[in-house]
Amino acid sequence: MDKQALERAIKACAITDVYLRNSTVRLNDEFDPTVPDQRLDVEYRIETKHREEISRDGVNLLRVYVDAGLRYLPAKKDEDNKAPVLAEIAAQFVAVYLISGEKPQEECLNGFAKLNAPYHIWPYWREYAQSLCMRHRLPAVMLPMLSVNQLDSQEAVGEP
Repeated sequence: MDKQALERAIKACAITDVYLRNSTVRLNDEFDPTVPDQRLDVEYRIETKHREEISRDGVNLLRVYVDAGLRYLPAKKDEDNKAPVLAEIAAQFVAVYLISGEKPQEECLNGFAKLNAPYHIWPYWREYAQSLCMRHRLPAVMLPMLSVNQLDSQEAVGEP
């Protein structure tokens, strides 16, 4: 994508709100998170799912829906290198942007949504995930800071 076109989209879109749209927490029936010193692997992801534009009374808004997830797996895998999910936290956040001035082109808004919404949502996701881990007695996990380089792919995934 043209960097100048993306810059125009960044200048035209100002974040006005971030909110949690829905979430789930699932623990495997056979997993007891209170057992000390369990060897667990943790995986996380964040991905822009879709966006929508809304125009009301001359005000143009861009809503971007972003899915985030965190899951715990046993450190030991079976022969097929598969492991059952022991616990999983999934959430969908929405970032709302006010579009001012000339509306950017569709490609620019798509690029903006893919790169900026996960970045804006990440601190909210980190706090929410850590809070749920504590409430469900899951081992504490420190999700790393999200870098723009991670967002160059469609989905940011990794291990803390």
